[in-house]
Amino acid sequence: MSYLNWAKQNSDQLPQMTCELVLGEHEPSSYKAGDTINGHLLLNTSQPFYVYAIRVVLEGYAIVTSEGEKVKSKPDNFLKIGVDVLGQGKILACGEHHLSFAITIHPQNKVGELPGSMQTSHGFITYKLVAYLKQENKSHRQTEKSVSVLGFLNLSVFEPSLMTPVVYEKLQKSSSLSVFPSVLSKSRLKISLRLRKSGFLPGESIFFELNMSNPGNYEIVASSVTLVQKFTYNSGTTQKVQLFEIRSIETKVLQGSTALWADSVIMDGCDGIVVSQSGIIIEISHFLKVRIKTNGPDEHFLMEVPLKIGSTKRN
Repeated sequence: MSYLNWAKQNSDQLPQMTCELVLGEHEPSSYKAGDTINGHLLLNTSQPFYVYAIRVVLEGYAIVTSEGEKVKSKPDNFLKIGVDVLGQGKILACGEHHLSFAITIHPQNKVGELPGSMQTSHGFITYKLVAYLKQENKSHRQTEKSVSVLGFLNLSVFEPSLMTPVVYEKLQKSSSLSVFPSVLSKSRLKISLRLRKSGFLPGESIFFELNMSNPGNYEIVASSVTLVQKFTYNSGTTQKVQLFEIRSIETKVLQGSTALWADSVIMDGCDGIVVSQSGIIIEISHFLKVRIKTNGPDEHFLMEVPLKIGSTKRN
C-alpha cells in the first residue's frame, strides 16, 4: 500500500489516496511467455479528483552489482508492457476502486528471448508490475509488485541449425620446444566430438561421440565431459564471469591409436540449470568441456563446445 506520490509535487490541493497492486486469487507463483497476469489496482481516495490516466506496466530489467549491493550498474531495461486501467481525462470518484488489468507476457527482442528471474552475488534479473498515475505531461510511479518470470527461448525459431548434427575437432596443443616439431605434431592427440544437435531443453540427455586419434599411443590417465553453465556480467568496461559445473561424467577406457567414447550427459535433476540468454548486461551461456589427461609430453587436452539451453523447441 502506498500514498499518492505526486501530491507533493503539485501546487493544487489533492485528496489523500492509497493504491495497491493485487494479483488474482488463482495466479501462478511464476509466469512464462504467453501467460497473462491478471489482477487489479486497488485505489481508495478521500474525495473526487481529475486524473489524465492510470496505467499498469510490467517492467523487466537487469542490474549488475559489485561489492555486494553497494554499487549497482545502470538498469538494463529489456521489457515494458503496459495497459491503461483508467482512460484519458476521467474524474475519479471518492471511495474504493478496483481497476482490473490483464498483461500478456511476450519477448520484445528480435530473437524471441525472454530472460528468467534470477539473483546471484554479482547481479539480478527482475520483473515488477508498476502502477503509474498520469497527470498532464508527467507520469508518477505509485506502487509496485515483484513477480517471477521463467526464461523463454524457442530453439527452433531462434536458430533452426541447433536441431541438426554438429562436429567439432581439435588438435592437442604441444608444450615441447623440440627442434623437430613436425615429428612431434604427428604424435599429438586429435579429438573429434560429434553431437546429434547443439540445442537442448532442461532434463534432456546430451548424447555425444568422442573420436580420438592417438598416434603416440599415450596412456589416457583421465578423461571427462562436463556440462558448464556460464554467467557473464557486463558493467561498462568491467566484465565478471561465474562458471558452474552442472553435470560431469568420466571414463578411462580410451586406449590405443584410435578410440571411441559414446555416452551422454544426463540433465535429469539439474535444478540449477537455466535458459541461455544473450543481448542484455547479464548473459547466460552453456558449453561442454572435454578434458583428457595423458602421460605424454604435451599439455593436457581441453576443448569447449558451445550449446544452447532453451525452454521449448516447437515451431
